[in-house]
Amino acid sequence: MEKATITVEKRVGKGKGYLGAKRRSGFIPAVLYGGGKEALHLLLSLRGFQIAFHKAKGAHIFELSGTGEPESVIIKEKQISPVKNKLIHIDFMRVSKDIKIEVEVDVELIGTPEGTQDGGVLEQQAHQIRIKALPADIPEAIKVNIEKLKIGNRLYVRDLPIDSQIEILEPEDKLIASVLPPRVQEASPTEAAASEPDVVSKGKKEEEQTK
Repeated sequence: MEKATITVEKRVGKGKGYLGAKRRSGFIPAVLYGGGKEALHLLLSLRGFQIAFHKAKGAHIFELSGTGEPESVIIKEKQISPVKNKLIHIDFMRVSKDIKIEVEVDVELIGTPEGTQDGGVLEQQAHQIRIKALPADIPEAIKVNIEKLKIGNRLYVRDLPIDSQIEILEPEDKLIASVLPPRVQEASPTEAAASEPDVVSKGKKEEEQTK
């Protein structure tokens, strides 16, 4: 798959005033490190990043342009403002095609389990797993067919279809998904009272008839 390109520029100013002005103009700060090279302090368009991230469609490797020669990178960390819930900083790490890297990939469940047709409830306990692989071998997602899962069946990390060149960095018995029995809805106190036999009333009627 063709790598999505993220365009950046080197930061030339310092201080809160400089970064504040850039943020108001639609830019966010970033840093690029790794690969035995110097760390670079960068700026990038938030809108441009969102477009590239959407275009990537789950890919983990991006091409960074604007620092000289284009470089292959992964997003190591994204900082989100807890107040505004907006992206405010990104850490990029250089990657080499010959060196394995650790990343988290999505686990995508395919199909409808047999158990849900019998009233069971599908629950996915883990949506991502951590793996180690060469950049070219990293899948966009790990897809697993769950159509044969019945009520009470569970899907573990050891059940995932993983290529031999990928190393899983999770316990084999980590639970991914399960089909639970149907939830039994308890009757409300009003419903429970309505369903009980009217023993007291019946007793009173019999007593009146004998008088």
